[in-house]
Amino acid sequence: MATTLEKLRGLVESLCTRTQTGTLTWIEAEGGGIYVQIGSALIILNDEPGSNFENDIRVSIYSDGNKIDSFTDTIFSGHSPTLTSASSYYQLLSDTLSMGRRQASGAEMVLDQLLKDLEASPAKDFF
Repeated sequence: MATTLEKLRGLVESLCTRTQTGTLTWIEAEGGGIYVQIGSALIILNDEPGSNFENDIRVSIYSDGNKIDSFTDTIFSGHSPTLTSASSYYQLLSDTLSMGRRQASGAEMVLDQLLKDLEASPAKDFF
């Protein structure tokens, strides 16, 4: 049977993978965080001041409106992600937060459309 730490590592790696593939729909939350609804659970990611001059990434899990778990990337100290190329869980969660924010704000959709529009219109010779 998997330990709680192993389950949390699997959750974090799955969130990153599914964010990269676009199969999660992140929504902007107050304070710069993002959240996603998965079944009856709500997962919130945000960054907060850490003790080593860089932010920690906090993951909070809610079920039926109650916070059932909350942790930061620091609980994975000494462990490396197995399913991704990230070198640390901080990097993994930071990348997930960044990708999720871009998705939630619509930045990725606008960028995709700009690239599509540029490909569809012929380049003009300016010289």
